[in-house]
Amino acid sequence: MHRTFDLGELPFYWRMADRHGASAPVPTLLPFAFGFEARTRLITQEPNPRVLEALRRTYLEDHNIGYLQEGHALADKYGQDFLGFIRRVLAERGRPVASVMDVGCGGCYILSALKGEGYRVFGIDPSPVAARCGREIGIPVAVGFYPVAHDFGKMDVVLSSGVLEHVPDPATFLRRHHEDLGPEGRIIISTPDSAPSIELGDPSMILHEHISYFDEDSLRHVVSEAGFDVLAIEKAEYGQSLYCFAKPSNASPGLTKAADDQAALDKFARFSERLERSLDLFRGCVKPLLDDPAVDLGFYVPLRALPYLSTMKVFEGVRFFDDDPGVHGKYFDGFDVPVENFQDLQARPVTHMIVMSLPHAPVIVRKIRASFGEQVLVKSLAEIVARPEK
Repeated sequence: MHRTFDLGELPFYWRMADRHGASAPVPTLLPFAFGFEARTRLITQEPNPRVLEALRRTYLEDHNIGYLQEGHALADKYGQDFLGFIRRVLAERGRPVASVMDVGCGGCYILSALKGEGYRVFGIDPSPVAARCGREIGIPVAVGFYPVAHDFGKMDVVLSSGVLEHVPDPATFLRRHHEDLGPEGRIIISTPDSAPSIELGDPSMILHEHISYFDEDSLRHVVSEAGFDVLAIEKAEYGQSLYCFAKPSNASPGLTKAADDQAALDKFARFSERLERSLDLFRGCVKPLLDDPAVDLGFYVPLRALPYLSTMKVFEGVRFFDDDPGVHGKYFDGFDVPVENFQDLQARPVTHMIVMSLPHAPVIVRKIRASFGEQVLVKSLAEIVARPEK
């Protein structure tokens, strides 16, 4: 049975605008519905032609989507953590590695670091940003959506960071890696770990650009479906990502035995039930605050608040805060709310703050309480939507 959970139209996030209502080549709102691939136990975004066309257009814009580019405030934190995993698994491999290809290389952050360590490196990406960065630092980049023709030869390693969640059919995407790998080749993957949000039924993980929402279970099934044997899956030490290291299976790539038993189907049923409950709990917490004229309500890490606020039809009248200097003073399309930083909060405190990040909430909550004490009433998203203990 095919199951979905429709959330209606939500903001299409792909950039930060310099002003509210700035023109964009894509719609501000687009439909979003969760679906489920029982064979791989993967929670997905239901395919929609309007969304896929909008994504295609944004990936071709002169704009980098993602953290891994020089100068981004989070590049070193995310990038160095992933590089640590890459170095460790390659050292444990026991065979020399000379060539590495990064599919969806973006700002060439990972490739630049590996080039500095003596590897021959190559990139593939449709974005003009990737092509320009490659030229500037001497890294060959084949421009186009993978798979794309190139003359790089066979690789010892094909890797991707923050890519697998963007493709409509991740198993087929990975299956094409066999054609790019040399003898004893390996693949390395980094993708967001959606397990905490799946467990809570938390829609804050929603981005239209993310087609697939992985946990360890579904990532293992997708990699196996693509004809690889998983050698390691680990959780990132910084942020909320899953890292995977795999080798080609002795069996030919192809369909694995279906995982569509009742346990697999129940996974999406549980998620849907929790999702509906989380939306109700969030509304129950936030609506009285919005209705109270004495409340000045803020959201920290506001990107995570957009799905919740959109289902409530709230697009103004709140405040947004983030520590990323790259978004300060800018706007999410569809919201007449400039992003403030911690210094702005100190200058003009809110009365209530909801911290929307799951992995970073403890640090942010402590920082707010240390600065404001009881002056700012602060809660985390997890506190609002957590399931009660049985």
